[in-house]
Amino acid sequence: RRPLLQRWVSTASQAARAQLRICCCSRSCRSKDMERVQTRTCRPGRWMEVRVGRDVSGGVPRGRARTTQHLSRTVQLRTSIVGQALDNPTAGLSESETDVDKMMQGMKAFLQEDLENLFNERGIDKSKYQEEMEFEDPITSYSTLSGYLLNIQMLRYVFNPQFELHSVERTGKFELTTRWTMKMEFFGKFLPPQIWRPEMAWTGVSIMEVNPETGKFCKHVDKWDSIADNSYFSSEGLQDLLRQITQVYQTPDLESPTYTVLRRFRDYEIRLYRPFQFAEAPASDQRTKGEAFMKLAGFIFGENKENKKLAMTTPVYTTRESLQFVIGSDAGDATITPVRDDITCASAGGGVYAAVKFNGLAIASEVQENTRHLRRRLEEDGYPAGGEELLAQYNDPGTLPFFRRNEVLIPLAMEPSTLLQGT
Repeated sequence: RRPLLQRWVSTASQAARAQLRICCCSRSCRSKDMERVQTRTCRPGRWMEVRVGRDVSGGVPRGRARTTQHLSRTVQLRTSIVGQALDNPTAGLSESETDVDKMMQGMKAFLQEDLENLFNERGIDKSKYQEEMEFEDPITSYSTLSGYLLNIQMLRYVFNPQFELHSVERTGKFELTTRWTMKMEFFGKFLPPQIWRPEMAWTGVSIMEVNPETGKFCKHVDKWDSIADNSYFSSEGLQDLLRQITQVYQTPDLESPTYTVLRRFRDYEIRLYRPFQFAEAPASDQRTKGEAFMKLAGFIFGENKENKKLAMTTPVYTTRESLQFVIGSDAGDATITPVRDDITCASAGGGVYAAVKFNGLAIASEVQENTRHLRRRLEEDGYPAGGEELLAQYNDPGTLPFFRRNEVLIPLAMEPSTLLQGT
C-alpha cells in the first residue's frame, strides 16, 4: 500500500503548486487544475488532498484504499495529506495548526516593528521577503523584491512620505492585513513652502501573504479607501492621484492642531485630533466676527495678564456662536490669562471629526452647501454625526481666494478604535 501511494505521488501533474483533491469513489474526478484523474476502486466517501510543497518522508500511514492512476507527466511532488483518505485521520504529513499559529504570530510582530522603518535610512528587513515577491497597488505593480524596494526609495526621495501603522491583524491562515495612513508632499524635499507643494494622503490596507514553505512574505496588495476599483492601474486610482497633485489651496507654515487621518475618501476624510488649547470670543454675525477677530489677535500679541506674546497659529475656528484662535505650544504649561472679560481660554479634548475641504471665500452659502454635503455623505457611509459643525479657515485675509484652504468639520459619535482595524 505504501509503494502504491508513493508511486501515485511520483506520477502527479507538473502544474505549479497544484492542489489535487481526489474523491475515493469509482467515478472519474477532476483536480482543481482541471486535469482528469483516472480513479480506482476504493472506499467510498473518502477524500485525499495532495499539495505541492512538502517532501514525502518517513513513509505514508497504512490504509485500505488501493490506487492506480496515471497522469501524462511525471514529476516529484512534495506533498501533505489531510482529511480521511486513510484509516488514521490524524496521521500524515500536514503541519500542525500550532506551528502555523506561531509562525504567523512571529510575522505579525515582525511587521509591527519593521514597518516603522519603511521610509527611513534603515529601511525594511529584506530577510523576511521572497525575491519572487508580488506587489500591487492601484497605480504600480512589481513581481520582485528588488522592484518593490526601488518603489520605496522613489517615494522616499520624491514625495517625502510619512507612514503611520495603525494595526496588524491576521485575516487568513497565511494572511496578515495592516491598516495605515501615508502622507506625502509632491517634491517635498526640493520645493520651499512658499512654492506650490500639494499635500497628499492615502489611507487603506495592505494584504500580506506568507509562503508557508519559506516562512516569508510572497505577496503584498494595497487597497485604498478613496476608490472602489483597486485593481492595478485603475482609472479611479490615477484620477485620485491627479486630483491630489493638482489641488491649489495652500496651508501656511504655522503650528496647527495635530491630527491623524484615519480614513480618506474621495470627497472627505475622518481625522483623530489630539487635545489642544484655544482662546475664544463670542461672535454671532459678520460684524461681531470682525470684532472678535481683533480681540483675539490682541490677546495673542500680548494683551494678557502675563504680557506674553504668542506665536501665530492656524486655523481660525468659527462656531455658530464664537470665534476661536488656537494657542500654540510656545505657551507651554503656563496659564495665559486674558485681560478682557469677553475672552476665555479653554481646552479642546480632541476626538474624531469628519472634514471636507474647499477653496475660495468661506461665505455662508458655501459653508452651508459643504455642511449639507458632508452630513449626507456621513449618513450614506454609516458614520454617526455627534454635534454642530465647525468652520476652519487657514489663510490670512491677504491670500487670494483661489488659494485659500477652508474646511467644514463635524464631530463623530464613535470611538477611534473602530477606525483603526484592518477592515
